[in-house]
Amino acid sequence: YGLQQSSVRAEGQVERLFMSRGSPSLFSTLRVKPLIGRLPTEADEDGAVVVISHWLWMTMFGGGASVIGRGFDIAGAQRTVIGVMRPEFRFPQDRVALWIHNRFITPMLL
Repeated sequence: YGLQQSSVRAEGQVERLFMSRGSPSLFSTLRVKPLIGRLPTEADEDGAVVVISHWLWMTMFGGGASVIGRGFDIAGAQRTVIGVMRPEFRFPQDRVALWIHNRFITPMLL
């Protein structure tokens, strides 16, 4: 996995948030499941899907289940929300708000 900070545009808001890029096996290795939706698979196109934190789901999207399948702009690219993680999931740090699927990870230090 890698960690970086980027701009997120959604619901008429722009936020600078921390995100993690992880391989499809990240979540299964950690043995976690989403609260709603699903996790990335090998079949997902790199960078096209995103899993969001419970905190981001509540603050930016009002906790609505309709967030699944919606697209928004992260780091200048359109991404589709496929899942929302449980409130206790905070990997690799508390401040991470979303996870982007990527087979080829280049770690970034902050």
